[in-house]
Amino acid sequence: MSGRRPGDAEIVYAATQKAERELNWRAKYGIEDMCRDQWNWASKNPYGYEGSKESK
Repeated sequence: MSGRRPGDAEIVYAATQKAERELNWRAKYGIEDMCRDQWNWASKNPYGYEGSKESK
């Protein structure tokens, strides 16, 4: 990770209570699950959705 860039938010957070209350929607996964799954995906796909560098 690198430091904040000009214009980056100092703090970012999200809460699901308003969506639960107003949309009757509930988060299926917790933050630990989401971070783990994102890390696993990024580790297996270092070039994102584009595929490998060789395919460009």
